[in-house]
Amino acid sequence: MLDRAGRLADEPVVDAIFIVRRKPWHWPAVAIGTVIGFLIGFGATGQPGFFAFAGALVGFGLGMNIGTDFRFIARTPTRVLLLDSSRVIAKPTHLVAAVQPDAVVATPRIVSADLTIDGERHVMARHQMPRLERMLVA
Repeated sequence: MLDRAGRLADEPVVDAIFIVRRKPWHWPAVAIGTVIGFLIGFGATGQPGFFAFAGALVGFGLGMNIGTDFRFIARTPTRVLLLDSSRVIAKPTHLVAAVQPDAVVATPRIVSADLTIDGERHVMARHQMPRLERMLVA
């Protein structure tokens, strides 16, 4: 993954953290996916049983995926970069922007951390906070 990010950045990438950005219609997509999944599962059997709830779970997951952009924040020896990621193979696909380290603000939550990069809100795993701080200082 770092090799691919390095090719996109035209310099070695020394660290990268996976982050996600929710699209404005993320939660409506989740709700619609859940309802459609439930209805398909219910329609298969005519009863609100296993298939209906399994369908709802699948629809929920599809809504979560469709309503989310997958990204990386990466560190090179000279820059901090924001990279888009593939949904399928979770590898960087193209360089979005170079980011000023002081334009990155992380706020820890219970199990995640809110990450604001140049005014765009992202979410990352909370246990990556120390690593992000090292990336932004280096």
